[in-house]
Amino acid sequence: MIVVSLVLPFFVLGLLIVSWWRLSIQEREFGDWRQVFTQAERLREEGDLYQAKVFYSQAGRIANWQQDWQGLLAVTCGMKKLDDAGAPLDATYVLLLRAMVAAESKQSRAGIHAVAKAFTAIGEHRLAALTLSRIEKDWAAQTDESSFDAVWWGCWESNETAATR
Repeated sequence: MIVVSLVLPFFVLGLLIVSWWRLSIQEREFGDWRQVFTQAERLREEGDLYQAKVFYSQAGRIANWQQDWQGLLAVTCGMKKLDDAGAPLDATYVLLLRAMVAAESKQSRAGIHAVAKAFTAIGEHRLAALTLSRIEKDWAAQTDESSFDAVWWGCWESNETAATR
């Protein structure tokens, strides 16, 4: 019994170190969500939806680690493309909420507006209003709000907007 109580803390500490090391290696291997996202897009276009979802999830984790609301919205768009094939929207909601938190943590007015637009596009007007309410008056005005256009890709147009084109 004494041996177990002496060895157990070292075993737990070893597991924690290995887990931390593995996450550190994964983050270094895939330091940029864009690389992983590009692979996911390619797989989706080739029809390998399972592997595409794996890569979208990895890109989402990286963007979440980096608190990158643009990355989270791009991944959400990719997952939404998969969801359009009949899967539930659960991943879309979770990723949009993470994007909202990331935009709020960076005090990004453009990020909050982009997340609100995404919620509106999927018919979640109350969540869009809630998202917009997160903007604080003391947040600095952003001069370059067009930076998100690179990852917008028309994904978050509402059905009404798309129908008028």
